[in-house]
Amino acid sequence: MQRVKPAVDASHPLVEGILVRNRATGKRAVVMMNWAYKGHELVPRDNPTITIRGAGDASRITAAWLEKQLPITKSPDALTVTLPHLDEAEVLLLD
Repeated sequence: MQRVKPAVDASHPLVEGILVRNRATGKRAVVMMNWAYKGHELVPRDNPTITIRGAGDASRITAAWLEKQLPITKSPDALTVTLPHLDEAEVLLLD
């Protein structure tokens, strides 16, 4: 039996990512959300690693809210990137 791998997989179980594509332009982005709370207080995450499958031929990833291009590690089936910091959310723009 084969296991299905998610399109976006984060190194922390309370960090979720969704791969989206603009139908008109074909551009892709990953919307990252941090669901880690202690009571009513957000628990920011430092250095979460994000694995993205189905990213097409993306060669650059930019963290939109951090306004920072991130280094990418490529493998045959995925791109891997580490965010320096994740508060509540981030958008990763794939180019």
